[in-house]
Amino acid sequence: MPKGRIRTACAQTRAGESLIQNLSWLSTDFTKFLLLYDSGRVSQKHKIIFANCNMRYTL
Repeated sequence: MPKGRIRTACAQTRAGESLIQNLSWLSTDFTKFLLLYDSGRVSQKHKIIFANCNMRYTL
């Protein structure tokens, strides 16, 4: 997945914009996000925001 795709998808929502501003590592890559997600280092609030604004862009 291209690095910018998550940023573009999430930026379409107000919650996504806030998420991107707060979690600078989101601009790295989707694999890194999944590793953080699976390791429990992503808060439940951010998991929900991410899922809501980016569901169509998951693998």
